[in-house]
Amino acid sequence: MSGINNFFLRKDLKMKNKKCFSFLKLNMKKKLINFIRFFLISSIIFVSLGMPIIIISPSETSLQIPEYIPLNSQLGLNTTLADQFNPTYAYNNIQTQLDFGYRIPGTNENLECANWINNQMQNYSESEIYNFTVDDVSCRNVISRVNPNMSQIAVFAAHYDSRAIAEKDLDTSLRDTPILGANDGGSGVAVLMEMARVLAASKINWNISFWFVFFDAEDQGNSGINGWDWCEGSKWMINEMKNQPDVYFRKTQSLESINSFILLDMVGGDNLKFIHEIHDSDELRQTVFEIGHSLGYESTFPLEDAEHNIEDDHVPFAQEGIPTLDLIIDFDDLTCGWPYHHTTADNIDNISQDSLKITGRTVLQFIYETYNPELDFFKKFSSKETFFSNPFVIGAGILIIGVSIAILIKKATTMNG
Repeated sequence: MSGINNFFLRKDLKMKNKKCFSFLKLNMKKKLINFIRFFLISSIIFVSLGMPIIIISPSETSLQIPEYIPLNSQLGLNTTLADQFNPTYAYNNIQTQLDFGYRIPGTNENLECANWINNQMQNYSESEIYNFTVDDVSCRNVISRVNPNMSQIAVFAAHYDSRAIAEKDLDTSLRDTPILGANDGGSGVAVLMEMARVLAASKINWNISFWFVFFDAEDQGNSGINGWDWCEGSKWMINEMKNQPDVYFRKTQSLESINSFILLDMVGGDNLKFIHEIHDSDELRQTVFEIGHSLGYESTFPLEDAEHNIEDDHVPFAQEGIPTLDLIIDFDDLTCGWPYHHTTADNIDNISQDSLKITGRTVLQFIYETYNPELDFFKKFSSKETFFSNPFVIGAGILIIGVSIAILIKKATTMNG
């Protein structure tokens, strides 16, 4: 009798254990199903967040300008490089140019100024003079290269010649008089020289070559010198770059290596406000102008404005498909705040150190945020748009989700069996 009781007791215990185990399996199954539901919902949300951005993201263009992601919106605006720009140094660079006198092509004053630019730039870079002639008049461009051996090139340019006549002077008796060109020519040169000093002193291992180009014979069109056109120096240079590339480029470089071309023309006057020029790259302009905004210079860099058609030194490069930007004011508008274009009043008295600072800091900040290799990782992954619009990231995410779901379903099926 005792043996029978023990048998039923053991059987009853086994039944209870089986029921308990079945309950645990059911409970685990419910938890697993809930987890799978949560995982699926989370995954759908994860992918959905990226979908609108994929739909609205602009199509790719041929431009090589890296996408601009404002650092102040993600990581905090680092202006260490831009803060090294010294407007007093730039102002003094203008005064030195004016001390040479009228820098009209073919004159000793022009030659002395070109030699001074070349000698000064050799403190920061490799620098060379490229001679050419216009109607038998000797002219010369200067190219200075910081970090010269990189395969990609960013060009920053200005002209250093001054106009031979002041045809817009209010005093008609002075309209055949040359102008000093403190702003029209001198300011762009001065800012470029100070930028080169800052870049040469930086500790950043740049992965791009910076070219500082100083054009001659830009400002003599429309009877400045009879028979001359505007922008003779830049037109000559672009033809030479195409016909004799070995004279200008390293073995790994070519005209196609020029990543961007930013021209500084009249950047030192009061009430600085840059226009939208029709030959500009929209992407490059938007990038630089947004950086200007991030630095607090909204009035100088209007994001919305009417377009202007200006023949300037950037045009020959834009016509070759190079992304260009002309930082220039609306000089024909006498109410723009700087009404001294092609007058004898274009002198040091009408130069603003604040405007020099605004220009120099903004372009240096553009360089820092666009070409600093140390920021590549953060620029790629600090932006939701950049991350989710990457097709490889999306594909990898979907694959991982699919494999994970398959594994979980298989486990759930095994446990149920």
